[in-house]
Amino acid sequence: MKLLHMYFSNVDGRRVRITVRNARDDLTSETISDVMDLIVAKDVFYPSLVSALEAQIEERTVTEI
Repeated sequence: MKLLHMYFSNVDGRRVRITVRNARDDLTSETISDVMDLIVAKDVFYPSLVSALEAQIEERTVTEI
């Protein structure tokens, strides 16, 4: 499973993480950056997000034993 972690700064100066499960394999840094900028511009969270900081893709492998 791939997780996309997007980190933002909010108006209180706190770091906020939004995680998306099952991220697509073909995501580029440009696409992720555009999405993060759109999230900030649409102002849909409280307290408001004021800037995009960074993003990471995490891959997990689970093996049944």
